[in-house]
Amino acid sequence: MKMKNLQSTQVNRWRKRAAMLLFALLSLSPAISAQKKEKLAKNYRDWLEHDVVYIITKDERSRFLALATDDARDKFIKDFWEVRNPVPGSEINTYKEEIYQRIAFADARFGVGSGTDGWRTDRGRTYITLGAPQQKDIHRGAANLRAFEIWFYANVSPILPQSFYVLFYDKDGANDYKFYSPYLDGPDKLTTGVEAINNPAAGLKMIEYSVGFEIA
Repeated sequence: MKMKNLQSTQVNRWRKRAAMLLFALLSLSPAISAQKKEKLAKNYRDWLEHDVVYIITKDERSRFLALATDDARDKFIKDFWEVRNPVPGSEINTYKEEIYQRIAFADARFGVGSGTDGWRTDRGRTYITLGAPQQKDIHRGAANLRAFEIWFYANVSPILPQSFYVLFYDKDGANDYKFYSPYLDGPDKLTTGVEAINNPAAGLKMIEYSVGFEIA
């Protein structure tokens, strides 16, 4: 009887220890996952957060982060570019080359005065994603208006409108051009005249007076 009680006590102790160990492992699992992400080599982090940050899909990003080996990551990157290759199987992937050229251009042109790298700016993001605009209308020094640029695109992608404009404006006067929305920002945000502050109608008239009816 005593032997059975002793065995039962030992079993209960082992069960408690096993439960505590399992709890500890489950508690540590988020930290382990975080460590795995932190251990992602710099070249893979740069590829994910810089090279393809604007063109990789959410699903592709999740699958890449779930990979456990560098060999698997290398294969993923190779397949990522190949699936976008205009000429499948060709050693020269013109799309890949174009993306890296766009990144270099964005860094060279759009970072000055922005306080960040050119590829991180709104103009840089647009240029990398859509390429060079077919037309560009630049307005700097117009009376009572902030500096702004209008980029015109046509036939960029079947999933986008056939033609559209993207407008950027120097929101704080520091050469850091931001996306402009006529619905969220309003015409008064493009003006510097005090009479147009919080007055979209006055702002619209000021734009028309400075740069013409068509832009207004």
